[in-house]
Amino acid sequence: MSSAASGFRADVESVARMWVAAAYDDLRRAGPDRARQVRRILDGYVLPWFAPQTTTVGDISYFMVHDWLLHLVGSRPRRAGPRPILPSRC
Repeated sequence: MSSAASGFRADVESVARMWVAAAYDDLRRAGPDRARQVRRILDGYVLPWFAPQTTTVGDISYFMVHDWLLHLVGSRPRRAGPRPILPSRC
């Protein structure tokens, strides 16, 4: 059964909100203050960066995350050109 057929939405915002609800509302992994803090981080940093660039969570790449981290610390984005070769996973 596809995610669409099951009603599951795999976009970044839906997955992020389901994760927060599961972790903090259902499983009570931390108190309400931590849940609010995580929601603020998602709404303020994660979702504005990744949601417009992706259709599903699977679209997020290492390089997108790398660029986001550079953005967060105020560095300039990587120069255009060949991507570095990443070490293989053994």
